[in-house]
Amino acid sequence: MSDSKTLLTWERGQLWWEKEGEEGPRKAIALYARPISAWGEGISILDQKDKSEIIWVKTSDDLNKNNKKAVLAALEVRYGFFEIVKILASEMNFGNCIVKVETRQGPRVMNVVSAWKNVLFQKDGSVIIRDAVGNRYRIPVPSAMDPISQNFFRQTF
Repeated sequence: MSDSKTLLTWERGQLWWEKEGEEGPRKAIALYARPISAWGEGISILDQKDKSEIIWVKTSDDLNKNNKKAVLAALEVRYGFFEIVKILASEMNFGNCIVKVETRQGPRVMNVVSAWKNVLFQKDGSVIIRDAVGNRYRIPVPSAMDPISQNFFRQTF
């Protein structure tokens, strides 16, 4: 579906949509089709009230500039990834990876159980990690981290 006649805005912590020539604005929801296995691909914008699909795009790059900004803000709030900027320490303990990291949101300690299924390498080069309690972490470009962090990353994942 095209977004050419649909205006999306992010105001007061809410995604809103309005179609040219129709009554609006109305509340909307932005969802990834596969938020873990294919992060960033397949985005659906739904009317919050009746859950009808307003827009479907393969990636946010398929949206115009203003709509893209609003959708990315909504997705950030909905999925709340911690963005890892540095790995401070890591150790393996009976198959669990205990990792101390610095994120954009502050320091965290994560316990990653079964790394083979909870560490996902994405097509864009980023890495998504899900810890034992369901928190999601993202490393946008592992090779851009400092050498010590890269070494911990290779040893752990």
